[in-house]
Amino acid sequence: MTTPSVTSVEPRSSQAGLFFFTDLQNLLSVVRRLWHSSANQNHVYVRYDSVCDGEEGEVRRRRFYDKTLVLFLCLVAAPAVAWADGAALSTSLVGGRVQLDFRGQYRARFLFNTGKDFKVGNNSETVAQRARFGMSLSYMDRLSFFFQVQDVRTWGEEKDTLGTYNANGFDLHQAFGQVRIVDRLFVRIGRQELSLDNERLIGAVDWSMQARSFDGIRIYYDRDPYHATIFYAKVGEEHALNNVFKRDRDLGVVHFRYSRLPYFEPSMLYVIDTDYAEKRVRHTMGVHLTGEVKGLNYTGEFYGQFGEVGDKTIKAFMGAVLVGYTIPHRLLRVNLGFDAWFEYLSGDRNPNDGDSKSFDTLFATNHRFYGYMDFFLNIPNDTINRGLMDIGGRIRLAPVSGMVIKVDYHYFQAPRRFSSGEVYLGSEVDVLVSYKVWRYLKLDAVYGVFIPHAAMKALKGSGNEHLFYLTTDFQF
Repeated sequence: MTTPSVTSVEPRSSQAGLFFFTDLQNLLSVVRRLWHSSANQNHVYVRYDSVCDGEEGEVRRRRFYDKTLVLFLCLVAAPAVAWADGAALSTSLVGGRVQLDFRGQYRARFLFNTGKDFKVGNNSETVAQRARFGMSLSYMDRLSFFFQVQDVRTWGEEKDTLGTYNANGFDLHQAFGQVRIVDRLFVRIGRQELSLDNERLIGAVDWSMQARSFDGIRIYYDRDPYHATIFYAKVGEEHALNNVFKRDRDLGVVHFRYSRLPYFEPSMLYVIDTDYAEKRVRHTMGVHLTGEVKGLNYTGEFYGQFGEVGDKTIKAFMGAVLVGYTIPHRLLRVNLGFDAWFEYLSGDRNPNDGDSKSFDTLFATNHRFYGYMDFFLNIPNDTINRGLMDIGGRIRLAPVSGMVIKVDYHYFQAPRRFSSGEVYLGSEVDVLVSYKVWRYLKLDAVYGVFIPHAAMKALKGSGNEHLFYLTTDFQF
């Protein structure tokens, strides 16, 4: 967990009778001086940078005789300045031994879908939102606590908050305690996000409004070039109050990454997930390689799955390779790059035999890999256990600072034939424009079109589907 730091705030003019601190550190020093002032003092002298009546940079000495007024101004002004100027609100207590940080996010996404489910005239328009607030408290980098609540909902699902109000979209997204044992060895217990490597198999799925977190315990070591994680989570509890799961479900993860060489960064992953209702004990293990040298970047992955589910034996695998190149900046006035990839997830030719050969992507962030239109989020279910093959390419362009434009092409095919005898699923083209307006405000616009081929037409429909969404993401 990265601790936000106090950042300076650009001076600006105030309205009549108001003043703004040009640095949150100066503001926090007011609180500290007030707190530590002796009991027999009736006033406190404070020196700070202020901008009044348009005179930027003027340094004035002011006297506050009422401690209550000073404290009130500090408590009110601090959040206002941090929110308006994008500074993470952070303060030190108890002589700097305790660090208190506040974090917030508001994300709104307008989504327009036409020809949904490949049906002509099936259109939808929605606006979804995420509102988050979090707080972390740490003691001398040894003991820390973090909690984060969020509200996720679609505009219009409540008539209004007076007549219709509920907390169905409100949840505790993260809440954990962490202790440093020795050196950079930590233990974290509670509800927490977990993202490993490129989130091919274990990811937080931050693109989704609700995202993903686990209830579990993590033991990890984090000092370059060695990074190791042992993780356990309870995914389903048979005896929980809501009684959603008939039997227990558990998840165990072991991960190791070596990061000394920029051109060769290997990692190894082992996952065991159990579902006693399905009588499933599944093991997934493999390697992830990535590197970059002289504008050339690459990623290679291979994972195998084995175990048992019911009376079947699991025999599945996946492989993926991506190669990219970024043209040196000195040759062009803009940053321009290209990527090409091939991905293969095994499928089951005969679901009635004694083997289960469909690779399961577990807790992956599949939105990142298989197209922004999200037809293949749940693999193998979304391909009816036939697997998936994705051949594609990308053009990357950064015309100005803070802006990225990507154009992706995917060609999807099933390794195993469907009952119709077809294997060709379709083609998808995605255009993404991402712009970081300033440090804490980001805008994303995406247009995607999916052209179904024979297999998808037999499964769902024959019309093209179009998708557009615009995301506004503000966070501190």
